[in-house]
Amino acid sequence: MKVLLLTLATAFLTVFTANAQFPGCPSVNAGNDTVTDCNDPCVDLVATPFDAGATSSYQVLGIPHNPPIAYNATGGTPVSVGTDDIWSPAITLPFDFCFYGQTYNSCVIGSNGCIQFGTANAGGYHPWAFSAQCPDPALVPAGNIFGPYHDIDPSVSGQVNYHILGTAPCRIFVVTFDAIAHFSCTNLNSTHMIVLYETTNAIDVYIENKASCTTWNSGNTLVGIQDMAGTTGLAAPGRNTGVWTVTTPEGWRFLPDGAPIYTVEWFENGVSLGTTDTINVCPTTTTTYTVEATYTSCNGSVIVETDDVIVTPTGGGLNISELNNTPTNCNATSGSVEITASGGIGPYEYSLNDTLNFQASGTYTNLGAGTYTVYVQDASGCITPYVFTIGENAAPEITLNGFTDATCGQDNATVDVSAINGTQPYTYTLNGTNPQPTGNFTGVSANTYLLQVEDANGCTDTVSVVIGADPFPTLSMLTSDTVCSNASDGIVEVEAVNGVLPYGYSINGGTPQPTGVFTGLASGSYEVVVGDSNLCFDTITVVVDEFPAPVIFPEADACLYTHYATGTQSPHGGYWSAADTSITFLQDSLTLNPQIQTSVYGTYTVTFTDSICDVSTSSIINFLPDPWVFLQDTIICSGTQYVMVANAEASTTAYTWSTGEVNTNSITVSAPGVYSVDATNACGTASASAVLGNKLCDIVAPNVISLSSMVGNNIWSVEAEGLESFTCTITNRWGNLIFEYSDPNGGWDGTSNGQPVSEGTYFYIIDATIEGGEQLQKHGFIEVLR
Repeated sequence: MKVLLLTLATAFLTVFTANAQFPGCPSVNAGNDTVTDCNDPCVDLVATPFDAGATSSYQVLGIPHNPPIAYNATGGTPVSVGTDDIWSPAITLPFDFCFYGQTYNSCVIGSNGCIQFGTANAGGYHPWAFSAQCPDPALVPAGNIFGPYHDIDPSVSGQVNYHILGTAPCRIFVVTFDAIAHFSCTNLNSTHMIVLYETTNAIDVYIENKASCTTWNSGNTLVGIQDMAGTTGLAAPGRNTGVWTVTTPEGWRFLPDGAPIYTVEWFENGVSLGTTDTINVCPTTTTTYTVEATYTSCNGSVIVETDDVIVTPTGGGLNISELNNTPTNCNATSGSVEITASGGIGPYEYSLNDTLNFQASGTYTNLGAGTYTVYVQDASGCITPYVFTIGENAAPEITLNGFTDATCGQDNATVDVSAINGTQPYTYTLNGTNPQPTGNFTGVSANTYLLQVEDANGCTDTVSVVIGADPFPTLSMLTSDTVCSNASDGIVEVEAVNGVLPYGYSINGGTPQPTGVFTGLASGSYEVVVGDSNLCFDTITVVVDEFPAPVIFPEADACLYTHYATGTQSPHGGYWSAADTSITFLQDSLTLNPQIQTSVYGTYTVTFTDSICDVSTSSIINFLPDPWVFLQDTIICSGTQYVMVANAEASTTAYTWSTGEVNTNSITVSAPGVYSVDATNACGTASASAVLGNKLCDIVAPNVISLSSMVGNNIWSVEAEGLESFTCTITNRWGNLIFEYSDPNGGWDGTSNGQPVSEGTYFYIIDATIEGGEQLQKHGFIEVLR
């Protein structure tokens, strides 16, 4: 088996050609050459690479006792010469060796059957006493590889040597312990070997014989490995620390079994067939297959191993051909073929489309157009398939060049087809009717049609077409504005669907435009029309609504200087205002229903204005004062009547008297007593009462005056009570007017025209009206004295 070894360096590629030198080297086996037959033409090829993995973990395997060199081989480098329990000097390894994830290039050999990586203990003491099971930190001073570890004494007999064998990339480091005497039992000896492999990092331990000195260190012996910390490792089965012997040679391999460090790929003539260990191949001729195993060592070097396997098919191998092949005519089974075979083992038999009906002739007739498989069987029973095709004389091929749909509900569609191939002249039909020599059809209604062309040979071809009815355009309103009553800024947007583009839109018979957006519209109803390119139309009516004017409260009365607005409605909100500056709006003037206040009673006009449309609505508020009423205490003349009037706030709307009268601000009374009244307006009720008294209404006149009196009897006057009017006339005995006055509190001083009158008798007449309207007349005489 040939092996190709490749090592990648930093700047160049080195190619090695070598055999697999030792059993732990990188290698791959493609298997034995094989032969197939026609009944089982396929075979699985199985690659067997050396199964090396990363050194993150290990497995221990029993292997045949086949050491790479003799235990007593000449050459090599001796260590522990004449010395017991000692580590060798530092040894430089010829290759990088990876162990439990670390890379080493040096080691020391212990005289008691061990190897330790690194040079820390070079030339130092190698312990002989141990009892721990592997792995165990207690075993760290003893080394990393125990092959096997027991107390032997090279100073008594035997020899310890190390050898470096082979060539890169599979050199080996071999340590032999040949016939070494046991300490304390020098009549006993053991022979064993440790092998380290380049690239695969495998560790082999071979034991030819191993005695046991049970009287020293309890005869403890160990075959195993462990990492530098002594926390990870494993021992060969039945070979951990304890008493055991080997009389039949044995071998153990500690093989890294982390992630594989190799890949496998199969090739045929340089063409990759797959990357699995097993592939299935079905060659029809003798073929060489190559398997390639690519190893990547822990230092990055790449090694490629290859092996070939040859697969040779037997039987079959027929050469099959067509002597003639006659195509069929359209719609017929007139084709034929003649198949002939050579090679293999004659005579041959033929079967069409199955392996059941073999015949001696390879001629087949009455074949329709299509693909067939003929199976040819030779005398050995091997069957070879052959595929052939029966053609067909060209039939016409119809092509739909184009069509137009019916529009606006009319039978005005068109269809155009044409044909190629076949034999002219052609005849075209639409749904099997109205044959014509051309493929152009007009005046077609909406429907599904089958168009057929027939050539001079009666061969046909068809194509179907669906003639649609281009729908009428359909209008729908997308948006319609609501505008202010005093504005013409409305927008209407409509959209047409169906029909055939482009569209033209018009509103109220105006000029068509390409879009359905109309602007600058006042409120109202509009007719929008759309027409498509087929001159099909649709019409809808759209309405531009008008924002309602603001609505506020009707004329209202208000008390306590405050009116609470309610029911305000405005589509955009708005603000309040009043011409009179005494009006204020609590919250603020933008509140729909504020408190409206004044500091002065009266009637005011307030206005609410829409904030967008600037439309206003006004109302009147009558701010009413609190109700009040007043009755005057009065004394009237006995026997008279008196109209008692309630003086009240001007907005008073109702009166209720203690006498029972209602809805009047006055009553007529005559009886003395206390009278009361309730006066009511929109803000509440006020009450008042008054006392009506009686008095005797009359006139008392004296009949004598003394003009010379100094004590007040020199003026004639009357005593009067309850008079509304008064006239007093004084005459002499002859009826001549002497004096007249109208003030009941006045009097006569005895003069006439500024001159004193003579003593004598004078007469008076008094006409008066007493309170209540009664007439009263008094008359008498006056005696004037000097």
